Amino acid sequence: EQDISDLALPLDQATFGSLDPSSPFTGMAVSLAHTGTFNFGGPGYVGFTQRGPLYAGLLAGAFLAFGESVWVVFFINTLLLWVTIFLLWRISVRCLPGRWSLLPSLLLAIFWEISVFVSFGIYELLALCAATCFVWCFLHYYDTQKIAWLAGASLAIGALILEKPIVLYSIPFFALWIVMWQWTCIPWRTLTAHAFLFMMLASMGAGIWSWRNHRVLD
Repeated sequence: EQDISDLALPLDQATFGSLDPSSPFTGMAVSLAHTGTFNFGGPGYVGFTQRGPLYAGLLAGAFLAFGESVWVVFFINTLLLWVTIFLLWRISVRCLPGRWSLLPSLLLAIFWEISVFVSFGIYELLALCAATCFVWCFLHYYDTQKIAWLAGASLAIGALILEKPIVLYSIPFFALWIVMWQWTCIPWRTLTAHAFLFMMLASMGAGIWSWRNHRVLD
């Protein structure tokens, strides 16, 4: 684990209260809120490994708006969980009849591990929310063939890639899935453009973040 003293912090760590400036989760957010960088303006990265920028950026914005507190982290995580529960319910309405559509959301809400995640500064709930949003948008695109839903699905899975980089390897699979799903519904040229747009938007965030890491971390 990297020693936080190596980063030459320009800030008094005591002011962070229970927020750990050496954490790869809340530490990046504290750094972004105070210095505009993800690593306190120094070399390397915060914590034991590099993490994606989205969760840190979300927390940093909340810190600037409401102050630096563990309760802000708790609020953001709870909000992400409730958005996920709502989107899962909307997906379930498509697949299950009547009140059975409430069951998946209920099971997610009472799952103990998800409830524990709400109390920690950790990106898992953001990743879960992004994955659920991707499925929701992707299903709407299948129903409507509207480019707006495809763009939403692309951006959602792009957000997931930033927090879970291994998902990047699934992009060609989903592009092929688009072609297979819509083969008889959309003209070939339009379908090709849709698949290309999906791959471009989905991988754009990862490309920009990789370019930043190459410049900052070499």
